[in-house]
Amino acid sequence: MPALSGRGTLTPGNDVTLALQNGRPGAFGVLVVGFGAGNVPLFGGTLVPTVDGTVSALLDAQGAWSLTTNWLPGWPAGTSLYWQLGVIDPAAPFGVAASHALQSVTL
Repeated sequence: MPALSGRGTLTPGNDVTLALQNGRPGAFGVLVVGFGAGNVPLFGGTLVPTVDGTVSALLDAQGAWSLTTNWLPGWPAGTSLYWQLGVIDPAAPFGVAASHALQSVTL
């Protein structure tokens, strides 16, 4: 099962990283970002974030992916964000393997 992790503090100027391990090597995935928890049944699992944004992800030969960025100013303190990554995987039920979801809160 793909495992999503996050690192960093959501304050302006800090580097933040999302990383996925244990995905299907070389697979395509989609990171879903939302401002709320929609908890929608999807592909035999649950899509936790509301779909407020997406980022394409191409996993490497070990089934890993990461994104590091500098957190931008302008986010009000206390803003919740939910993150979850789905990976195309023919061996998974319904052809998609999803990570668990993460919740982060801006400071």
